Amino acid sequence: MKAKMILAACLLGLSVPAMAEFIDSPDKKTVVEEHLKAVSVHQAKMMADGRHVVLEGHLTGRAGTLNAEEFIFTDGKDSIKVEIDGNIWRGRDVSKETRIRLWGEVDRNRFNNSIEIEVDDFEILP
Repeated sequence: MKAKMILAACLLGLSVPAMAEFIDSPDKKTVVEEHLKAVSVHQAKMMADGRHVVLEGHLTGRAGTLNAEEFIFTDGKDSIKVEIDGNIWRGRDVSKETRIRLWGEVDRNRFNNSIEIEVDDFEILP
């Protein structure tokens, strides 16, 4: 019985240092923080197909294509076409004045040499 208690105490003692590895110093950036960092539209246009991106800015209107889910997004310096599927809206209203942060993927179309962002989600900023 004492041997089991000693073994349990030793195992518990060994697990404590392993937990300490998850604590990071505040000056180091984590992978999650890098993914949360917004980039400019210009930078997004230079990224590879399939790359995840975060953008902040405004929708200026519909893209004028046959796809009603395509809009023009601007960060104030450059603009890009974004596709926001109906299920992404979740009842949220956005106007030209509404500042938003969107998460999505770069979508390069080699056939017509176009680029757009396929939006996975967005949030309304204050």
